[in-house]
Amino acid sequence: MVLALALVPPAAGAEEEPRAGDDDHDRHDGGDQQDDVQRRGGEHAASVPSASMKLVATAAVLLVVATGCGGRAERQFQTDDAHARSAVTSGHRQWFEEVRRDARLDPTRRFPNLSRPAFERRLRAGAARYDLTVESIVWRRVVQSVPEVVVSSDDYDAAARNLPRLMDAIDPPPRSNSRAFEAIYIEAVDSHGVPYIAIFDALRDHVMGGEWARDESLYPFPHG
Repeated sequence: MVLALALVPPAAGAEEEPRAGDDDHDRHDGGDQQDDVQRRGGEHAASVPSASMKLVATAAVLLVVATGCGGRAERQFQTDDAHARSAVTSGHRQWFEEVRRDARLDPTRRFPNLSRPAFERRLRAGAARYDLTVESIVWRRVVQSVPEVVVSSDDYDAAARNLPRLMDAIDPPPRSNSRAFEAIYIEAVDSHGVPYIAIFDALRDHVMGGEWARDESLYPFPHG
């Protein structure tokens, strides 16, 4: 398995544009609050750590980690299921630590968050367009709400092409890298629940983005 994290610089002269909806009701001024976890089919579950993915890229850093070989019979991967789960769990933890660090450094900046219903409508429409199934939506409480999304598909190559398009559909960057949310995390899993792609960003204090893939051929974005 190869894991890459890279800085995504803001576009020159980019300005944030207002977007429909806001999340004033989601303002969090300190302390820990329970995350809102929505599972496939619309039911809600108690707050639990996401057992599926995650990563982080910090200032102009590219990190590559190689692990063992293995994989299911229908497709050979560079890493087995256990290593894939471990890698995204570790990466997700780093990404969320970065999000919380940014919140401490710049707690006053406001992002034009979409309302949760508007976000979920966009997500489900985008998932249907790209033949992805929404498995869960987790709303993390930092300064404002931060969405984590898990989608599933066994069409690995199509998912690799379409995950960036899904991100743009649910958190659109018109003419720039500016987005509606201070951070977002999207992970793709197969029908067995094993992760094979994750993409993410964090924008509050500085602009960063990253990606993880279970196989070199599945990276959604170009990387060195």
